[in-house]
Amino acid sequence: MMYALPDASLANLIMPISGGGLLLPNSCVVEVASARQLSSAMSSTFILGMLRWRQREIPLVCFEGLRDGELPAEPAIRQVAVMAGLNDRERLPHYAILLSSVPHLLSVHAGDVKTLDHCEDQPAIFADVEVHGQRLLIPDIDVLEEKILTELSPAEQAE
Repeated sequence: MMYALPDASLANLIMPISGGGLLLPNSCVVEVASARQLSSAMSSTFILGMLRWRQREIPLVCFEGLRDGELPAEPAIRQVAVMAGLNDRERLPHYAILLSSVPHLLSVHAGDVKTLDHCEDQPAIFADVEVHGQRLLIPDIDVLEEKILTELSPAEQAE
């Protein structure tokens, strides 16, 4: 049985993106790496293309595209956070999120997080929060991964 201790803290990463940042548990991130050139590009509002990582091709997600409904003009591909797929590891074992700079660790207690909005109009965002005076987005990983899989497999949509 699992339970949260009132004074327990969780190691999180603040992952900088254009116009803000994402707050994710450190355990979701496999590696932060310097990005290389895309091995193939995609026509998508949030997937830039495929990135070569550890001898496999993984999708590179631009979270700003999900948030804003379109990709930013000429996003700089410098840093990425490689994420472990959580819901369908067979079809999506890993994917990467484009970062605007290097992320940093932040230890967070439950009382440190103030929810500003639950973002019902943006399904890939679980909540807009404030932590230690900084406004951040908490992504809905389930929705994010489903959107990636749907975008990568348009033939499956017709089934």
